Parts: sequence; C-alpha cells; structure tokens
Amino acid sequence: MWHIIQRKVEAYYDSARGFTNRILADYKGTIRISCIVFIVLIAALLVKSIVSAHIRNNELTGRLDGIRARGNELTEKNELLKAECKAMQEDPIYIEQVLRRQNRAIVNELIITEDSFPQER
Repeated sequence: MWHIIQRKVEAYYDSARGFTNRILADYKGTIRISCIVFIVLIAALLVKSIVSAHIRNNELTGRLDGIRARGNELTEKNELLKAECKAMQEDPIYIEQVLRRQNRAIVNELIITEDSFPQER
C-alpha cells in the first residue's frame, strides 16, 4: 500500500519538476530580462532620490548663507548703533535733551492726573 502511494507521489513530483523545468527553460531569458529591468528601475529611483536630495541641500545651503549674511549685516549695524548711542550719552547736549523729554513726560503725566480728579468747589 505504501509503495503505491509513494510511486504516485514520486510521479506527481517528477511531473511537477518537469513542468517547472520546461517553464524555466521557455522563459529563462524573459525572467532574466525582467530581473535586470527591475534592478535598473530600482537603481534609477535611487539615483533620482540622491540627485533631488543634493539639489534640495544646495537650495537650503544658499538660503542659509543669505540668512547668515543678513545676520552679519544686522550685527554690524547693531555695533554702529551701540557706538553712536554711547557717544550720544556722553554728549552734554544729548543728556540735556533727554532730561527735557523726561521732564515733559512727568509734567504731562501730572496734568493728566490733575485733570482726572474732580475739582473741589
């Protein structure tokens, strides 16, 4: 009984192997070409991704350089304004003008405060 089952299984196995071998023999070139095309497509996608990342990196680097240049300009301008401010603070005329503005602000505040209280009659 087992011998019969074993022979049938071997026959099916041989039949399937023969069928597979025939398919592989018939389509061996097509399978190779398909694999090569698939590999080429994957390589093309990788190259495209690398090139786009490189282009994007260059764009961002350019923008960053522009931002740095603007930052340097603003730093220089800030230093000039600090020096100018320091020079103005040492100038007696500037100090007098600042004191007058402060006094004017205090007087205006007193006037506003005085106007906000009702007058006694």
